[in-house]
Amino acid sequence: MAMSAETTGAGRVQRRHGATRVLSLRHGPGDDGPVAAALRQHLGIAVPPRPGQWMGADPYLVWCRPSEWLLVGHEGVDPAAWAALAADLRAGRHAAAVAVDVSAGFVTYELQGADIDARLARVIDAASIARRAGEGGRARLAEVAVVQLRLAPGRLWLLVDRAVEAWVGEWLDTVA
Repeated sequence: MAMSAETTGAGRVQRRHGATRVLSLRHGPGDDGPVAAALRQHLGIAVPPRPGQWMGADPYLVWCRPSEWLLVGHEGVDPAAWAALAADLRAGRHAAAVAVDVSAGFVTYELQGADIDARLARVIDAASIARRAGEGGRARLAEVAVVQLRLAPGRLWLLVDRAVEAWVGEWLDTVA
């Protein structure tokens, strides 16, 4: 996936170009069975992530709230498996489970550098920053909801609503 540097400084902020695929996997309170079964069958993901965590290796499964996980994919997405998962969880097939393709609504920024936590603490509540690899989930950056995935100590992805991409980009410029 191509990336272009948006900003340089102590670290880097890059906007990832190319296809970011995102499925919102929603289920009824306490009833993640149909979603978990579909993930296991089509992608081999056996255990859903716990709160504040993500799992997988492209695609990534991110815990967002008790009734929603996001499945995020870039280069490693198998189109046939993705389509089969979406079809298995299409609206109306299960009483309390559905997959919604929200890919068109997101862009991905990648932040790199040893000082990511210090830079992000200027625009995200410090207690909300995903600090260890495998942590992630929703956070607020400059009063805008984002989804973060800490990939490694010096590497973090932010999924940003495309409608506020320019706004978030300006805020990220202030921390680069």
